[in-house]
Amino acid sequence: MIQRTSFQLGALFAYLAGGALACPNQIYQTTLDTGLRVYVAQSHNPTPGLLHMFWLGSGGTDDPPGRSGTAHMLEHLVARRDVEGSLERFGAYGNAATSFDYTVYWEHFPAQYAEEVMRTRARSLRPPDFDQAMVERERGVVFSEKYGELERNPLSNVYDDLRGQLYGTKSYGTQVIGDHDDLLKITPEEVNAYFEKHYDPLNAFVLLVGNIDRDRAFALAEKAYSGFGAAKAPLDVRSTKYEAKRYIRVWKTNVHDARRNLPEIRARELLALVLGGDGRSGRLYRKLVIDEEIATSVGVSYRPNEPGFYIFGRPLAPADDKTFDEAVFAAIESIAQTGPTQTEMDWGRKQMRAEWLFGCDALMGAGFTIGEELLLGVPPADIRSRDRTIQALMKADVQDAARELIGEMMSVSASVGPLRNGENQ
Repeated sequence: MIQRTSFQLGALFAYLAGGALACPNQIYQTTLDTGLRVYVAQSHNPTPGLLHMFWLGSGGTDDPPGRSGTAHMLEHLVARRDVEGSLERFGAYGNAATSFDYTVYWEHFPAQYAEEVMRTRARSLRPPDFDQAMVERERGVVFSEKYGELERNPLSNVYDDLRGQLYGTKSYGTQVIGDHDDLLKITPEEVNAYFEKHYDPLNAFVLLVGNIDRDRAFALAEKAYSGFGAAKAPLDVRSTKYEAKRYIRVWKTNVHDARRNLPEIRARELLALVLGGDGRSGRLYRKLVIDEEIATSVGVSYRPNEPGFYIFGRPLAPADDKTFDEAVFAAIESIAQTGPTQTEMDWGRKQMRAEWLFGCDALMGAGFTIGEELLLGVPPADIRSRDRTIQALMKADVQDAARELIGEMMSVSASVGPLRNGENQ
């Protein structure tokens, strides 16, 4: 039997949108007999397009030992499987992505082709039969991506090294795209085994965003997906790109803890905004760039669905690494001691709400915004409570988040110098 529920988001952020809501105001849920959840986020956006997403709650952290990159290579194989040429016929644009804890496939297309597009994607998720030729083809594509895009940026190596120091050689300490030697060893049997283990209806959900009748959407999903799961070291950074010195510090965070402690995670998100602002207004910018004049820029990055709380900047000579690091911790300490100002709290709350709203401003943004909330374990009925949770955040909550950074949370840092005379300084 299919269980169906609907959830009202009400007048979420209406005042920020000037009256018309961009975010979906209804999210319906159904559960297929196999256990696969299906969500329909109805949008008031008049666009005739639909966004279809298949979310899997597994990613790079589930790679077998010594086979980093397996989840990502499998994503390539599945994304291409029986899909090439098919989606274009329906005017659809599709892509996929793998992170540490999830994999997602999506298609954006004219609404009248919903049945054909969903059936095409579901067909790519049939039981695995990937062979050596398929794996070799995608291995080449992955290597091209790895060395043609990611590793041309030397900072990607720095972040990899920092995560390795925090998380070791497993889990978040590995590369989602895969280590070179590991990628060479991945076999068809291993990607097929990963699929069999993790591509399970209970570990996945389908999300449709746009103007579509919920009963029709549920019927199409049941028809398309009924068969799915039915059977079951020292840094060595060399590049002429970076002419300025870089500072990076990262604190160890855990995505699974985020799913259990959402109020604390919202406080950490607000702390990141208080510290980083918009790049030119945060506490760190005022302290390090304006007041102490030891940096030309500084910023903060934190996402609950990704490991790590990052602070990064460009130190200004003659500031040394120790001076810069001490200034960063002093800024965090000041928040831990006295908390953010009311102006910082008000701006941070407004920014969190605005990011949520503007993230829903188009089908693609809405799909990722809602999908990431669902991945965090936020029940559909509670997604509307995000606004209330943000409003309820107090100075003491942000102080606690700051105390975590300077107290119990493990962190590591790196200083990356400019290239001079062919050597990294």
